[in-house]
Amino acid sequence: MGFAAGLTDALATARHDPLSVAVPVGLITGVVIGVVTGTAAGLTVSNSWRTAVVFVQLWAQGVVPLRAMRFLDDACKRQVLRETGPTYQFRHTRLRDRLTALAADQG
Repeated sequence: MGFAAGLTDALATARHDPLSVAVPVGLITGVVIGVVTGTAAGLTVSNSWRTAVVFVQLWAQGVVPLRAMRFLDDACKRQVLRETGPTYQFRHTRLRDRLTALAADQG
């Protein structure tokens, strides 16, 4: 996106200005457009960004620690949780039932 915008701007500027002006104008336009569109695409397309926002929201509500992925990885290593595709499950049914009952009593 940035390359196309920079090249177009440089060619359009070169029609009425010298090449020493058109090239820097094209470079600046290309870099600015590239940074803006790259940032926008990274923020809207990436699942990592969405996951980070959700974890920060859950942390702000006091539901999970700030480094939630480390917490989940540690729980898997300690064999409290297991990964099943993109989800986590409790390995022990009694623990899951007890935590569900505790959450129901608090809520």
